[in-house]
Amino acid sequence: MKSTANKCLISSLVLCFALTSIVIPIAGCGKVQQTLKTVLAKAPTVIAIVNTGLDLYNIIDPTGADPGLKNTIDSAAQSAVGNINLLVQIISQYQADVTSAPPGVLNQAHSLYLAIDANLAQLQSAFHLKSAKAQAESAAIVDAVDLFLSELASLLPAGSVTTTPGAATPQTQAVIVGKKVKIQSPQQFAKNFNKASAANFPQIQVAVP
Repeated sequence: MKSTANKCLISSLVLCFALTSIVIPIAGCGKVQQTLKTVLAKAPTVIAIVNTGLDLYNIIDPTGADPGLKNTIDSAAQSAVGNINLLVQIISQYQADVTSAPPGVLNQAHSLYLAIDANLAQLQSAFHLKSAKAQAESAAIVDAVDLFLSELASLLPAGSVTTTPGAATPQTQAVIVGKKVKIQSPQQFAKNFNKASAANFPQIQVAVP
């Protein structure tokens, strides 16, 4: 899994482009349903990955010498988990036929993507100056969540969001041009995060489904 120091706005870029550029060819087809089910099954692992931010804090500040940092991380992680849960709940309602989701639902999903992106940016910024390893670990957390969001966005139908971002990562470009986004199994997704985390803090791992 690639790790980058600056992932701000990538989640929202993915959704904005996906909603304006991707059209699922067969409404409610079995393959799309099964793929969406696979992506949504990763939600518990995604939430566990977000919460490793709290583990990271406990490692780099075991005495609680920086309560401001703890408050920032607690708030960012709690908000991200809540927003991810709500996003998954909204999309799950239309799992049988994602093309049936009304524009209002797509706009709500877009707002949640933006909120999650802000949560992740806050989490990464909090660790930015602590150490190179802390910065790399926070990037691994953000990368994993971004991957989940890009997979989910690639399965959503065209919507009413018309934002046109000015830049995109290679991963986002794959969504823009309609290329198939490689969907990882929940097991591989967890293993990939654990591998990236082990390069920084071997003690920070998530359960493999």
